[in-house]
Amino acid sequence: MKRLSSLLFHHFYVSVYIILLIFCVSISVVVSPCGIMAQQDEVLVNEVSKKALANAGKPVTEFMFDDIQKFANGLYVAIRDGKRGLLSPDGHQVTMTIYETMEPLKNGKILVRLQGKTGILNADGTVFVRSVYDAIIMGTGAFSKVMIGSNVGLLDSMGVEIVKPLYDDVRVLKNGFCEVKRGKKIGFVGQNAQELLAPIYDDIRFLSNGRVELHLGKLIGYCTKELQMLVPAEYEKVTFLADGKAMVVKAGKTGYYSASGALLVPAVYDQARFFPDGKVYVTLNRKNGILTAEGKEFVPAKYDNIRFERQHIIRAETNVPRSSHVYTSAGMRYDGIGKFVGQIARVERGGKYGLLDTAGLERVACVYDSLAVLDSLQCVRAVQKGKVLLVNLDGTMRTDSAYDEIDEFSEYRARVKIGGLYGY
Repeated sequence: MKRLSSLLFHHFYVSVYIILLIFCVSISVVVSPCGIMAQQDEVLVNEVSKKALANAGKPVTEFMFDDIQKFANGLYVAIRDGKRGLLSPDGHQVTMTIYETMEPLKNGKILVRLQGKTGILNADGTVFVRSVYDAIIMGTGAFSKVMIGSNVGLLDSMGVEIVKPLYDDVRVLKNGFCEVKRGKKIGFVGQNAQELLAPIYDDIRFLSNGRVELHLGKLIGYCTKELQMLVPAEYEKVTFLADGKAMVVKAGKTGYYSASGALLVPAVYDQARFFPDGKVYVTLNRKNGILTAEGKEFVPAKYDNIRFERQHIIRAETNVPRSSHVYTSAGMRYDGIGKFVGQIARVERGGKYGLLDTAGLERVACVYDSLAVLDSLQCVRAVQKGKVLLVNLDGTMRTDSAYDEIDEFSEYRARVKIGGLYGY
């Protein structure tokens, strides 16, 4: 019995020895010129715990990394002094070890963090998106949100910044524009990152007639479907006319915008009406005036009555005090006008006289103390600073000298006087 026990005990120790021998073989070391190395898959470790990437058991990089880990796309992440880089299986350095973090993305690209900022690399290690953002949130579609602080922007599928990170939120619309928000206010950005509508609106509505309605509090405005401004959101009411003009109302006053969005008439008038001649007849505090089709003041809104004396000549009158002025289609104003003799009438401005024709053109400037028409010679006798001279109807001088007197012409002659001397 004792012999049997001794034999069993001997076999037990033999079994333990065999097991220990197998374990020791499995952790055997390899001696090389570099020192003692442990082999673990594709990574080799030297005696100072520095790692190298291996291929077929041989190092293909220097022993310079703190760690080497498998990454996506058949690449390896090499870590050195807390910074990461990428290695190819043959030991080629795809990127330098300068990144704090590296994360593979589904599209084969790599999300990285460099000096506290986030960017994206292509699979070959080239820069796809510069590391300038605090965060990049990859979208399920073709767009990704980027953040700097709490401000949000947008990248397209090519990594181009189509919305600058200036907003609280951003989303892409079906029409290609990006809706941006700042607080509860809405705006729009175009595809070239240009802010087309600042985020100041409470609501923006795309209408079926091709216009876009803008709401700012109780005020309303409009732009085209391309977001080109037609009427800024400054008015209580906007009415589009058949010709495309927009009549606007602000604080009970009326104005107009052109079909292309140019301000024609500021909203300061009680009434403003376009007439077939292209001018705008306006009323302000029960006084009347006229604007040009471009909105330029033609006749100030300060008269009680306005009437046309000729097609191009307007008489504007006030009742109290009783007074009148004459305006021409060329925009000239006169204090008075005489009766037309043929196509010519005498006009006055500031106590000086000139001549005006029926087309509203000033033939002779208002620089003379008096004027008398001489029909037979088609010129006028003009007095300036006490001297008499003759002026043609086009404003040029008929006489070379100024005289003290010029008598009426008889058979194309007239007696003239200078001092006490006479001539013809």
